[in-house]
Amino acid sequence: MRPVVCVPLVSLALCAAVGCEPLGGDTKDSGGALLAGDDLESGCVPVDDTPRSWTETLSFASPEDAEQRSAFTSDMARGHGILRAEVSWSAYHGGPQVGFTNAQEEWVSAHVYPEDTPSLVAETTVGAGGRVELLATQFGTGLDEEYPITLDVAYQWTPVDDCWEDNSTVATLVDLPRDTPVEAMLVGSYASPDDAGFTHLSQDDHYRVRVPEGATTLEVDVSFPVQDGSLAISAFRVGEDSYHRRGETYAGGSYAATTTLSIDAEPGDWIVFVQQWEGPTFLAWATRTDDGPVRPDLWDQPYTLTVTTR
Repeated sequence: MRPVVCVPLVSLALCAAVGCEPLGGDTKDSGGALLAGDDLESGCVPVDDTPRSWTETLSFASPEDAEQRSAFTSDMARGHGILRAEVSWSAYHGGPQVGFTNAQEEWVSAHVYPEDTPSLVAETTVGAGGRVELLATQFGTGLDEEYPITLDVAYQWTPVDDCWEDNSTVATLVDLPRDTPVEAMLVGSYASPDDAGFTHLSQDDHYRVRVPEGATTLEVDVSFPVQDGSLAISAFRVGEDSYHRRGETYAGGSYAATTTLSIDAEPGDWIVFVQQWEGPTFLAWATRTDDGPVRPDLWDQPYTLTVTTR
């Protein structure tokens, strides 16, 4: 499988360079009114959460014991994290199928045959307040005398410090200054529940930028050097509906790693809208240890934006 070169996530040093103040995990309020002055202050507020690890066990009592589940709920105030499960067991004549499932019962799993190494790894992204379950079923049953079958699960929870979250909706957009490269993650917080009551992990980001008097063009240089997904970027005026967005262009995945959004723009406040274009909606993966686990690069690679006007 293709190796992944992971790059550092959004750093506190970068935030310091654009003038943000560490405010822990507090929810941000970017407001909706025009601000005084020709440019906006940075809306970057570092996410404050602590990595942790723990262990659990899942046990099949008999060949008829169809499935076992282990639940996790994120206590982050905003943003998201990555939950990793390393699963192992004593070899037996059967084999489990294990992976993460979400509220919609989407399940991304891997199955292990008796001849394989008795272990696997699964990961998923979890937004603030989100809940997932590790689901294990019996892909192949063992001999009666081999039960109970115990799966040992080592969990690792890693918060992602995307200081621009939560900017998943127009109501929670954050202020972005001009002429300063910034980094952010495409994965974000949980958005509002849909009509069916499900709460989806957002892959949308909204930034407010200011076009000063005398300028007629808004440009945003974008870099997103990934293979496992892509983004779309566009812009529309504050107060307009997103259906009025202009100049949509794409970066990453099947597109070039870099692109420039360039539109004619009247002076005032604009919303730069970034959304996932290619890639799965439920960000999870699982594989047998024998297959050499590789995390999708979409999870670790931030995109870079630089806003200019002229």
